[in-house]
This record gives sequence, C-alpha cells and structure tokens, in this order.
Amino acid sequence: MKLITLTCPKCGAQMEVNPELEAIICNYCGNKMLIDREVVEQKITGGFEFGYQQEQGRLKAQQEERQKRIREEEKEARKNEILYERKKREEIILSWPNHYCYINIVYFIWGT
Repeated sequence: MKLITLTCPKCGAQMEVNPELEAIICNYCGNKMLIDREVVEQKITGGFEFGYQQEQGRLKAQQEERQKRIREEEKEARKNEILYERKKREEIILSWPNHYCYINIVYFIWGT
C-alpha cells in the first residue's frame, strides 16, 4: 500500500494516509478532511514534474530579482555621475569670476 503525506489545514500536522480513502480525521486536532482524487493523483503521478517546475520558477524569480537589483544599481550610478558632473560645472561657474578678477588684477599690474 502506497501512502501519501498530507498536511492538516487546521493545525499543520503532517499525516501519512492511504490515497484510497475518501476522508480522514486529523489525529492531532480532530479536523475532518475529504481527500480530493485529483490532488492525490497529482501528488502520486506528477510529483517529480511539479517539483521541477517549482524549482524552475524559483530560479527564474531569483534571476529576475538579480536583474532588478542590477538595474537599480546602474540607475543609482548614473544618478551619482550626473550629480558629480553638475557639481563640477557649478564649481567651474562659481570659480570663473574669481579667475576673471585675478586676470584683471595681473593684467593691470603687469600690463602697465
């Protein structure tokens, strides 16, 4: 006799049951449960395929999360680069009057 493992939705207890049964009662909390034929068949015959698909989904989700994190890091790097360039331009613009005054003073002293 092949047993399947079911989880009680009420208390979370793991139970090994005969898939031929129509209904079971949880040994821990007394919850009555009907055994769905489709679910039992899927657990018995499609377990490997289900596990494979679940793993593929998990790997895809991890890859998408990595790509999202990389895009966010690239966006932050571009933002920092733009801020750095803007700061450099402001420094040049703010220092220009000082250089202009210096040039005029030097020209005035040396040019006469």
